[in-house]
Amino acid sequence: APMLVFAGDLDTVTPLQQAELLKQATASVDVRIVPGADHFSFMNTRPPGTADPVGFDREDQLRTLAQETLEFVLGC
Repeated sequence: APMLVFAGDLDTVTPLQQAELLKQATASVDVRIVPGADHFSFMNTRPPGTADPVGFDREDQLRTLAQETLEFVLGC
């Protein structure tokens, strides 16, 4: 089954290398690297005590994530 994977380039919990390993394991993986994003940047509400990386626009990224996900699903 096709997979769409978003990975933050500042993520230290699930590093980019994990997404790249997944992509190498199967040809049906589409990896999208999100500049300036960390592990929690993809959540609507961050966990208490965490903050977005400096300069990261959460609202813009969430809109982009939703649009790219829709396009991916419709293209499958």
